[in-house]
Amino acid sequence: YVQSPKTQIQLDALRLQDIRSDFIDKTFGLAGQITSIRYSENGHPLVAPIEKVKQVSRIIIHHEWMSLDKNETDEEIIRRIYRSHTLSKQWWDIAYNYIIGQRGKIYEWHAGGDYVAWVHALYNNRWTVWVVILGDYSKNHLNRDQIAGLEKIIPFLAQKYGITLSANVDGVECINSTCDTLKKVTTKSLIGHRDVRATDCPGENLYPFIEKWITQFNKTYAPVYNPEQINIEPTPTSLVMNRTLKVSS
Repeated sequence: YVQSPKTQIQLDALRLQDIRSDFIDKTFGLAGQITSIRYSENGHPLVAPIEKVKQVSRIIIHHEWMSLDKNETDEEIIRRIYRSHTLSKQWWDIAYNYIIGQRGKIYEWHAGGDYVAWVHALYNNRWTVWVVILGDYSKNHLNRDQIAGLEKIIPFLAQKYGITLSANVDGVECINSTCDTLKKVTTKSLIGHRDVRATDCPGENLYPFIEKWITQFNKTYAPVYNPEQINIEPTPTSLVMNRTLKVSS
């Protein structure tokens, strides 16, 4: 797809993506600035580049929409998510930065480490850190251990990245279902997925906790910027998009 000539429909889609990217760059400036891009690791090409940003300014809470099998361990469920994200969706890793297990255990996930950008919240990925809890909380309720896990990770991430949970920060939202037009929205720094996307996530039984946690864990922090030096590797020639029009035979 990358190297082959494109149909007019494909070219139009690429141009639309350029418009979206330009909107994000102009709207969020420093907060959304990409400071490093790596296309290889230890001499081997990566399936997708690892991008890192200057600042993380928002924590987004999500649930995994799955029914939990009491006989499954966290590890088995996470392997199931991994298969779904990498094989079915063809992403190169699980999309979430942190996972809260069935009994509140916290798993750090997603290759790339701190300040890495990923795909968990459409057009809101550069400046966010993502926490997902296993289970479907549109139907079920959090147990005591899960609440404790969330109440441990939220203040930890707020301090780590210098996020004042009650602060108003900018985000992006699709105006319609096709996302051909974006608009800027303002939310608190701790939100649910539904605050930037037309979705029920993280579920009616989890979402009301968020406002409580903003009050409970709110402290005023100065932003903690990515200390790594700017290192943007040139795009490999094999990944440079061919934008020539495909000639019909």
